[in-house]
Amino acid sequence: MRSLALLTPLVPLAALTLLTGCDTQEPPQAPTPPTVEVATPEVREVTEYFYYTGALEPVQRVEVRARVSGTLEEITFSDSRVVEEGELLFKIQQDEYLINVNRAEADLERMRAQRDLAATQVQRTQEGFEAGAVSEIELIAKQAELDLADADVLKAQAELEQVQLDLSYTEVRAPIRGRVDRNYVDVGNLIGLGEPTLLCTIVPFETMYVYFDVSETIALRYLSTGNNGEVDEREPLPMELALADEEGYPHKGQIDFVDNVLDETTGTLQVRASVPNPTKKLYPGLFARIRVPWETVPDTVLVREDAVGTGLEGKYLLVVGAENKVERRAVSLGERQADGPIVVT
Repeated sequence: MRSLALLTPLVPLAALTLLTGCDTQEPPQAPTPPTVEVATPEVREVTEYFYYTGALEPVQRVEVRARVSGTLEEITFSDSRVVEEGELLFKIQQDEYLINVNRAEADLERMRAQRDLAATQVQRTQEGFEAGAVSEIELIAKQAELDLADADVLKAQAELEQVQLDLSYTEVRAPIRGRVDRNYVDVGNLIGLGEPTLLCTIVPFETMYVYFDVSETIALRYLSTGNNGEVDEREPLPMELALADEEGYPHKGQIDFVDNVLDETTGTLQVRASVPNPTKKLYPGLFARIRVPWETVPDTVLVREDAVGTGLEGKYLLVVGAENKVERRAVSLGERQADGPIVVT
């Protein structure tokens, strides 16, 4: 008890000492208000888009096959390069086909000689008939022989054209302009025996197709506009495309095909668009992001992307209201436009 009593008078003295020390300090300064940049929202007309995913496919994919049998003698192209239409790609051994052509040419000359003889006989018989030295039956018989000779000439001509065609098939040429892959058969192999042997494939790169599936809901919205799914060649529906590593939608194309049947198993409608490929970056098989314009929406509010904040409740904006007071408002956002601002939906 005595220790507590002795200490009691000291408490006011300590408090007085502390108060005396505080009197020597200056009052704290008010913090400087932070500088805040204010942006005015933009109101303008904005295009609404539908978004899809798809895969690129070539406009054509031609399988080059051997149309006649024989030993492959020569390959005249390099792998993975562009070949021109009509360019020689493969040569098949021609010896047998040249012999067939020579034989057919000889048969044709023989048939022509027989026809000429038959024509002469008809002429002589006609003269004899007019002179009364030959009967009408003999004249008819000679005319029939001439007709048969004409038929034999036509047949020989057709056989010659067939063997000439077979000979032309020994030189396998590119049916289209495009990029060739590689030769599937090496020189020295027997090809075309029993079935047309696949030699290589060619794909053009100037234009690419992209196929994508449209949901039943969107298809119904499109049909509700009065269009029955036909592609109007005068006013084709535009579309835009981007690859996985690209920003925005730099590739422009047009829809040129809409399937005539909705897939019942998936509830989707297949659509195709053609996209020019001048840079050759669009490659068959690549994944693509697609957007198709639907309609323009007037008086759409847009804000700068750096003005949008993210919290636990989602996206928000700080809005300067009456008396310059800041209010926090949750927002739902649409697509970012090509020039930067984001749509507030």
